[in-house]
Amino acid sequence: MRRQSTFGSFLDTVASAIAVSVAVREHRAPRASDLTTLGIDPMQFSKMGRY
Repeated sequence: MRRQSTFGSFLDTVASAIAVSVAVREHRAPRASDLTTLGIDPMQFSKMGRY
């Protein structure tokens, strides 16, 4: 059962990375939850000012 949890976590991380990548490519702010999943502080990310 632990293996599934680890694999699910990996997939969540990949999905968040893709979502953030798409948002930045489309010049819009990514979801805070996706940034947090990737270990990025959403407040610091928003201070960059440009997507």
